[in-house]
Amino acid sequence: MSARPGPGRRLRLWTGLLGLALSACATAPEPAGEVEILWDTWGVPHVFAPDDARLYYGLGWVQMSAHAPVMLRLYGQARGRAAEYWGESFVDSDLQVHRLRVIERAWDWLQAQDPAFLRLLEGFVAGVNDFAAAHPERIPDELRPVLPVTVIDLFAHQQRAGVLPFAFASLSATTSEWQNRASNAWAIGPSRSASGHAMLVVNPHIPWGELGFGGLFRVMEIHAVTPENDFYGGMQLALPGVGGGFNDHMGYAGTVNTLDSVDVYELTLAGDGYLWDGAPRAFERHDRIMKVRREDGTLETRPVEVRWSVHGPVVAERAGRALAVRLADYRQSHQLEQLWRMGRVRSLEEFKAVVSRLQMPKSNLLYADRHGDIYYVANGMIPKRPSGDAAFWRGIVPGDTSETLWEQTLAFAELPQLENPATGWLQNANDPPWSAAGPFSLQPADYPYALSPLAIGLRPQRSLQMITERPRLTFEDVLRYKASTRLLLADLAAAVSAHGSARARDAMRVLEAWDRHADNASRGAVLFVRWAERAGFTGDPEAAPFRVGWDPERPLATPHGLADPPRAADALEAAAADVLGTFGALDVAYGDAYRLRWDGGMDLPANGASGALGAFRVTHFVPDRDGRSRAVAGDSLVFVVEFSEPVRARAILSYGNASLPGSPHNGDQLDLYSEKAMRPVWRTRAEIEANLARRERLISR
Repeated sequence: MSARPGPGRRLRLWTGLLGLALSACATAPEPAGEVEILWDTWGVPHVFAPDDARLYYGLGWVQMSAHAPVMLRLYGQARGRAAEYWGESFVDSDLQVHRLRVIERAWDWLQAQDPAFLRLLEGFVAGVNDFAAAHPERIPDELRPVLPVTVIDLFAHQQRAGVLPFAFASLSATTSEWQNRASNAWAIGPSRSASGHAMLVVNPHIPWGELGFGGLFRVMEIHAVTPENDFYGGMQLALPGVGGGFNDHMGYAGTVNTLDSVDVYELTLAGDGYLWDGAPRAFERHDRIMKVRREDGTLETRPVEVRWSVHGPVVAERAGRALAVRLADYRQSHQLEQLWRMGRVRSLEEFKAVVSRLQMPKSNLLYADRHGDIYYVANGMIPKRPSGDAAFWRGIVPGDTSETLWEQTLAFAELPQLENPATGWLQNANDPPWSAAGPFSLQPADYPYALSPLAIGLRPQRSLQMITERPRLTFEDVLRYKASTRLLLADLAAAVSAHGSARARDAMRVLEAWDRHADNASRGAVLFVRWAERAGFTGDPEAAPFRVGWDPERPLATPHGLADPPRAADALEAAAADVLGTFGALDVAYGDAYRLRWDGGMDLPANGASGALGAFRVTHFVPDRDGRSRAVAGDSLVFVVEFSEPVRARAILSYGNASLPGSPHNGDQLDLYSEKAMRPVWRTRAEIEANLARRERLISR
């Protein structure tokens, strides 16, 4: 592998000799081996390969087959050259890549890889490039400059898709979409399973398709098979790492956790630097050149100044002050290798040994296996901070003193975790770790003071209600609970009775007859959701206008009540006027107002709602034409798995397993979503062959 260029030359050499050398390395000939790809009728590729190197080649090929344009655009953005390729609208994206040193870090991460694993990554990019060469008709002209893809592109994209969104969401113009990146997960042990077999729910909530972040979080469902392993799961687009999923022995799921892995520091500017322990200190500076394509096709050159303090990158400045960000996740150079190893484990002890490397961005990991073991860890590289409480570190921290600068992170053994709890189950719905096996099943006092907040939101409360509703859960119970759209917010009747207008009282009668769900046919849900939006109940539950806030002494009974009943009654009157004016009736069916609208004219009734209202089936909407709303995020790739013999599983990928315009699999599962249904997972040869759409055989190089 060629030596890494010096800091001042790395970007200028991007398309030069070293880029070509990496490309050559990525496609270097190896002994020929056949990769067989069986595409089923849902567009899921079942990739059969003789070893992992050829498997990764096949994974690169199938991702390009279903998503080539989206992938190449993501790689172009990861290089910090998207504005050069496609114009002014990508300038902010490129500036972020430059200012956060994404490319320099990608080189560092490349040098840190184990040579044996690096060969797998080279196989993946070889599959990407070979597909593009074999199918030039699939590559739009504007995307051809991105080719060939290199291993450096993987590490750069990994930062944009995995590390940086957790820390720098505030820098993005689409913060609200990023906030939709949440999840549910359950692990149910044999003592709470009707069949005696452990079960697992994998349920990320992310932006759908290319909405929000241009496909940055899009997932592809894959089945990866070698003689040593048979793994079924979801791959984040343009990366070879498989996130949640399962093999014949175990499965795991991830949810974004509440642990604090990033700090924002305020600097006092002094001359060309900033004050540090009472004396001026110079910024670490690097000058960059960014090119921007004009409408006439010519390139404009713009200088970019990159400044770092001892904390990290400077991200904002005004009135003699600046903000710098410090992030522990910059050290996670082996995330892709860890994901590969996680998919191959066969026991809990193996799983813990792999995840103890802490190479994944902050996330809760839930695990279940055929031995009956279940496990939870609040994973991540979390700073060992000096004195100060959680509120202090979640605010803007003074950055003019070394007393607030941390260097070390918590060891794996110091993180909250539970193994085979007495409850027989584990859950997470983006709540703090303390409620993994029930309220305060882990004690905050046993962990560092600034680790995580305490409060449980309404969606986690609904999760806890459902998982404890029956002494033993069947597979069918879990499928039903996963699709629950029941909402939990406050009762309005008393407020409307005392303060409501005639229209508000009419609306209240509709709500009293409502089934409390956000299903397609639910009548009253539209009115309730639009009331909640006006009354301030759809954002942060801790900031919502409840009369009684969340109380750790009554974690599942609070918050409750209305802080301002007259305002709540007025909000219902306004919501009623809106619903009546738009739909002509207060009791309009939920699915008539909230829609699944997709490419090609698809327009179906939707279900689900914001988790802030208590919905476990999360669907986020934005206003659309004709007063209706369309789904843009929420439940995406969902698995419900039972570790029986053989393993039993159901799945749905809401937006389908392809993004190519005109593909039959671009949106083909929205019918299932509308019906709250899931489809069987096909893993045996007989099942796949019985549902085969097409077959490919590749000779990897």
